[in-house]
Amino acid sequence: TNIDYVDTSKYVSKKPKCRWKDIFLQNSHTGRIDRLRLIRACLNTVIHNFKRDLAGWYVDLFIYLQPTDVELLTLQDEMFATFMGKYPKMINRVLDFIKNIATHKDFHLDDFISKAGILLSSEVKSIVSSTLSILEKAAKTHKAKQAEICMGVTPVFVNKDEAIQTKAAKIILQYGSDSLVE
Repeated sequence: TNIDYVDTSKYVSKKPKCRWKDIFLQNSHTGRIDRLRLIRACLNTVIHNFKRDLAGWYVDLFIYLQPTDVELLTLQDEMFATFMGKYPKMINRVLDFIKNIATHKDFHLDDFISKAGILLSSEVKSIVSSTLSILEKAAKTHKAKQAEICMGVTPVFVNKDEAIQTKAAKIILQYGSDSLVE
């Protein structure tokens, strides 16, 4: 499909409400399209080996739909599944949304911690940095999970970047228990 080209075409983008993103947004607001199903489908495209441009278009649609925190909390499993995708830009965009819900009481922190190792071992610095920020934010709120979060941060120490290692060390020093720090 060339849906990604149609929305970026100089001819279509001049006309208001003629882009596919606007059509999906309008139909999801009126109820003609199940909004949650549409958002879920956008997330699922990231892991289905679509071409980068097309997968990027779906992630842009996901962002354009501006999912609420309630919708994001409902779709946590799908967001976590995007970590297995092959396009770092898309993973980063999903991580930005996860930052918004990381402190919520219904956030699946245990699942995120278990999948954080994949993100923290990434060669892409922005993915590692975003993951550390989410874990730090969660450690501030979820005091009972601080030791587990600190243990989950340890894969960062194989990273070559000293700034990333320093950030992880600060998280461990600030939120780790005395027995963990020693």
